[in-house]
Amino acid sequence: MKREIERILSNKLDSLRASGELPSNIKITEVKIADIVFAFDNAELIELLRKRGNHIMYQRFDKMREVEKEITVLKDTKYMELTKPVDAFITFEEEDGLIIS
Repeated sequence: MKREIERILSNKLDSLRASGELPSNIKITEVKIADIVFAFDNAELIELLRKRGNHIMYQRFDKMREVEKEITVLKDTKYMELTKPVDAFITFEEEDGLIIS
């Protein structure tokens, strides 16, 4: 995915440069991505994991098992929603990469 986004944005950079629309202050010749981090819509799962962790911390293992069942049901019913990225945070190697995007 990283390479594909770099390729698309580098092609856009080349097109802007060829058409003369590229601002003169942009010096990069290709767009490079340093990192991509995905965000998920999993607040409900995280809250259940916190509850379970608190029960473990205070050695309330019966309550921990109840929460574990809730987690299992949630994962069984909403697996695709929990694992599908909803946002991507992209860090470019050069600030100019952001301008091109």
